[in-house]
Amino acid sequence: MTGEVMVSVAMMAYNHEKYIRKALDGVLSQKCNFKYQIVVHDDASPDHTADIIREYAEKYPDIIIPIYQTENQYSQKVNIRTFMDEKLTGKYLAFCECDDYWCDENKLQKQVDFLEAHPDFVAVGHNVKFIDEAGNDYQGVVPKAWTQMKSHVFTLREANNYQMWGQLASRLVVNYNRIPEFREKYYVCRDKCRHANGDTSDSLFYFLQSKVYVMADVMSCYRKTTSGTSYSARQTGINHGERKIQSLSELIWMGQQFGVKLTYKREYCKMVFSALTFWRETKDEADRKIYLACKAANPYKVRSAFYNFFYGLRYKTLKLLSKTKRMIRGCLSGK
Repeated sequence: MTGEVMVSVAMMAYNHEKYIRKALDGVLSQKCNFKYQIVVHDDASPDHTADIIREYAEKYPDIIIPIYQTENQYSQKVNIRTFMDEKLTGKYLAFCECDDYWCDENKLQKQVDFLEAHPDFVAVGHNVKFIDEAGNDYQGVVPKAWTQMKSHVFTLREANNYQMWGQLASRLVVNYNRIPEFREKYYVCRDKCRHANGDTSDSLFYFLQSKVYVMADVMSCYRKTTSGTSYSARQTGINHGERKIQSLSELIWMGQQFGVKLTYKREYCKMVFSALTFWRETKDEADRKIYLACKAANPYKVRSAFYNFFYGLRYKTLKLLSKTKRMIRGCLSGK
């Protein structure tokens, strides 16, 4: 297909040899009436991820633009998109980390059609399906804000509740690289919000520019992993208290740059409760200090006290129910 590239798909890979074929096939299976490109970045994976990318790049030279690193950039705190931005030339940007994948061959067409018909919108997201490392339905807790959203225009109330208008693989956005003023604002905010999850800060940035739409369709799969390149995978096991204090402050700052007041009341209270619960379980002095730091940073003391009481009671009740279920199962199985 000739003509200007309508969509540039940014794909980020690291140690994804088990999943990257599924991710690339999901993008390459798209049925659309426009031209798209894939820019896939491998961050010096020690496995065979780069070899698989080479295989696909040789097979689809007109679609796939590979970028290979010889040294891992993430570990040096370098933003991967720095290497990708100048190659992302499409009118719109889509994303897919290579442990996730798209599961609807009409995903891009649906999203492009919406943005083309609604030029006052800058982005569109959709629901995702949570899967585990083996590709089966994820059995843990999944956020309703990513999996059960109705079609609607994303609201300030949702943003203030620390919600995003879709997981990274669900997003299609206007390419900030093609609009100088937009690009400048984006880089200023990205550099300032270094502690915030990149998905969260990007979601907020686009919402602050103009309207964002959410589709109810499930068109991508989000893999919950304990290894890989995703933010959540690399942060597994880390107490987020100190980082959360900084990230909330940065996101509030971003809102102020565009005349929007963000409070994150619920998220501040949740942060304190999580730090308190974590400390009570570990009895570790370092975790006590993190809890005290979170408590001191929280501007909503009274609200937090009610939150701790009710959610503490809920937490203990759920824990007791879980223990009771295990005991019943043990009795029934004769153990």
